[in-house]
Amino acid sequence: MTTDTFTDDQLTAYLDGELEPSLAATLEARLATDGELGARLEALSFDQTALRQAFDAVLAEAPAFPEAVLEPAAPAEPHRGVGAFTGFAAAAVLVACLSSLVTLWATRAPSDERRWFDYVAAYQALYTTDTLVHVTTDGTTRAAELERVSGAIGLEIPLQAVEALPNLHYKRAQVLGFEGAALAQLTFLTADGAPIAICIIGTDQADDTVQTAMLEGMASERWSDGEHAFLVIGGADQSELSGVAEAFRQRI
Repeated sequence: MTTDTFTDDQLTAYLDGELEPSLAATLEARLATDGELGARLEALSFDQTALRQAFDAVLAEAPAFPEAVLEPAAPAEPHRGVGAFTGFAAAAVLVACLSSLVTLWATRAPSDERRWFDYVAAYQALYTTDTLVHVTTDGTTRAAELERVSGAIGLEIPLQAVEALPNLHYKRAQVLGFEGAALAQLTFLTADGAPIAICIIGTDQADDTVQTAMLEGMASERWSDGEHAFLVIGGADQSELSGVAEAFRQRI
């Protein structure tokens, strides 16, 4: 009997435990002496466990997609007799899906990711008049607070500068954080009680172009000077907010 006596269908049936017992015994006897036949059998086998481990390792590093709710599919009833062909088909599909996932992860545009000012906007959206209206501190406390915040971000913010901003009542300053970097937040109330915030974070990207946008339903204006990035946000009047931002730029 030559190696060609056994077809691929017979070999895959053997791998599935479905080959006729007498023929299986003949095949096993041949495998003991026929290296070429053994190589054919090995080529038809499919190490699903190894591939699954590799796939799981990549998935562990892949980004989460919070908007997608993934429901596990019900396991399909296996088709007997398909054998290694099914294994190779599954491998091809799995590798294709894995390749697509990795490509999507690696080529996501920066705009797909929430930026520091997006997080600030989401936080600022929680503020109401009642959040700040009862905040009262004396001049000494406010000066010490601003000195601490200034030191955290490496930018001096004089108390006189923030207290002199037009149409705003200065309330407080605090240090927040974003991805390990200090983020300063200065809070104010307008005469109408609208919460306004000026936020500052360190950056190495110089872009003095003023950008306005509605973020979380609030007017905003942002810019950077190569060392710090600035965001003024709050209320719904973009023109009024831009006046505050311009006054702040002139004082810092």
